[in-house]
Amino acid sequence: MDRKAIARGQRRLQAEEALEYEREREKALQEQLHERIAEADGWRVDEAAFARIDPGYVDLIRGTLQPPAWVDGEESSSIVEESPAVIQQSLEEEIARLGHEVESCQRRQRAFMLYLEALDENVYPAVS
Repeated sequence: MDRKAIARGQRRLQAEEALEYEREREKALQEQLHERIAEADGWRVDEAAFARIDPGYVDLIRGTLQPPAWVDGEESSSIVEESPAVIQQSLEEEIARLGHEVESCQRRQRAFMLYLEALDENVYPAVS
């Protein structure tokens, strides 16, 4: 029985599973990050685009894109009682948090990739 090969195989499997988990986690975090950025900055993009199209279409588009409740002073939900500044600050904090989470996830992925490369080098102490 080759214990080193068994141990290496099990560690490889564990590291590959952890790497895949981190990749999926990063993907989900990136999606959340992009959604928060769209919430925080989408209204600026909308303003520029709306200025270039027929006003009759603007309401149709706004209804689909569902901008934040505070845009144009309208309240789309009774739940939203925060001021635009408080909402924007909250979004910025969440964007920063998600950005840090993505970076952390990427560091863990790099660590697992380095570990897998080290496993391939096949340099291990004797196991009794």
